[in-house]
Amino acid sequence: MIDESTPDELCKSLCCENDILDVKCLARMCPLCKDKELRIVEFENAENVVFERWTVQKHKLMIRGKEKICKKTIKEKVYTTKEILLQTLKSSIKDFLLHVRNIQHQYGVIKQLKNNLGTDEVLIHMDFSENYSCKYAEEVQSAHFRGSKLQLSLHTVVTYHKSDIDRQVTTNCFCTASKNLRHDKVAICAHLMPVIDKLKES
Repeated sequence: MIDESTPDELCKSLCCENDILDVKCLARMCPLCKDKELRIVEFENAENVVFERWTVQKHKLMIRGKEKICKKTIKEKVYTTKEILLQTLKSSIKDFLLHVRNIQHQYGVIKQLKNNLGTDEVLIHMDFSENYSCKYAEEVQSAHFRGSKLQLSLHTVVTYHKSDIDRQVTTNCFCTASKNLRHDKVAICAHLMPVIDKLKES
């Protein structure tokens, strides 16, 4: 259907021919490539295909006699025709390019901040990981059901700071775990407190 087989190749086919993808091209704001479209190879429209995608599904659980709804992210198989698959791809191109643009912009800003870091500054790069279910090596049958398992939230942090002595950037990695599954501002501050305390010691 298309010749490109990787996300990088797909981006390059829709943007100007540069070694590095330009932010304006990815945002579809470049006058030279904003109207570029996928190069379609001839194919049989009605031919069936199978592909996999990540999707969030709601599931009903009975916990202590009460019905609860939980969301699970699962990989599902999708059976469709090549024509519908191509339409799906075309409709998601703009969002995909914008996503790549945001990643590229963020990496560029982080690189610039690291290169210009003062000795009295710290760059903190952080993100919540997914919530993890805890399990024992051996469990009774009732423990196998998702609703009965303890969950933990992991908050991963990488810090960068410049040494007073050799002016080299030092990297430290941290991971905090909590039974609290919130991912809001208050939770972020709570996870950061031990990290900041540790940084003050060094």
